[in-house]
This record gives sequence, structure tokens and C-alpha cells, in this order.
Amino acid sequence: MYNHIVDSNNIIIDWETFHSRKMEGNSENLTYQHAEFKRRKRIYNKQSLLYDVPSNGNCLFWSVAIAFLMPVRNNNDLFRIRFIQLFGEENSNYLSMVQELFHNFELLNHNNNHSLFNSIISRYLIETVFRNRVVDYISFNLNRFRGENRATFSSAILADVRQLNPMDISDEQIIENYLNNIRLTGNWGGFI
Repeated sequence: MYNHIVDSNNIIIDWETFHSRKMEGNSENLTYQHAEFKRRKRIYNKQSLLYDVPSNGNCLFWSVAIAFLMPVRNNNDLFRIRFIQLFGEENSNYLSMVQELFHNFELLNHNNNHSLFNSIISRYLIETVFRNRVVDYISFNLNRFRGENRATFSSAILADVRQLNPMDISDEQIIENYLNNIRLTGNWGGFI
């Protein structure tokens, strides 16, 4: 069952959070709250805030880039800031073209044949530039703690690889192979 919706502040929340917020505000019965949750979920789904991305091994990078840039597509200053964060200042000459592709991206009526997904420039930026920037970040921060589980990138990579395919090679070689594999356009982005 789908258990998340977007609240009035455009924040994705789960049923328990929604329920506790409703309980804090008043003492309406649980049946009403669940009906309200389901109503909001239907509205959320009708607005098609969820969208498909190409399932070509680059879906992680497409999803992050679209989710990061789509909310600011109509604000030139914010779009520029986020564009540079994802793709670097050296690619800012593509900014207006990519912003135009995002302007034309229809949330309600689109498919994987949309010009955003077929543009050589947007594919290069997301599937090569952004992908490599992510791998570079991980490479330079292998021993940095990430998330609530306090695992480092290094320990997460080793755990994932050893779980899937126990190998008799050094930790350093496993990590290097893993990152080199993620760096290749079209290869699955991994668990990171």
C-alpha cells in the first residue's frame, strides 16, 4: 500500500506522521483521518507528481537531477544555482537550453520519449557529468560517515559487494572496482 503523501508544505510524509499531526491538532476520529489521508493521496496521484525516468541504468541520476531541478524550473536564479551544484560552473553554457527542456517537461503527459530524455546535452550532463561528480564525491569521502546508520561509504560499498559476490581481493580493489563500475554510463548506480 502506498503510505506517503505530500503535505500542505509540499513535504512528503508518511501515514504515521500525518496521523500524529492530525491528532495533535484535534481529536477527530481515526476513520476520518484515514479517509483524509486517502483523499490527499488520490489528489497527489492525480497531480502526477511522480514521474517515470528512463530505466537504462541511469535512473538514479535522472531521478535525483529531475527532483532537484524541477521545483525551481521557473526561477532563473535558483535554477542556475542548482544547475551549477549538479553539473559545475564549467557546464553553465548549457544552462538555458536545459532550463528550457525542464520548462517544457509536462508532469501530467510525458513518457520516456520526452525531449528532456532525448537531448544529447541533458543526457551528457546527467548520465556522464553528474554521475562522475557523484562518484568523485564518494571517492574523496570514502571514510566519511553518511546517514543515520553511521556507516562510511567505504563500509557500505564493502558490505554491498561482499553480500552479493564474496571475492578474495583486497578491500581497496573492491572499492576501486565498484566505483569504476558506477562511473560507466548505463551501469546501475549501486546502493549508495
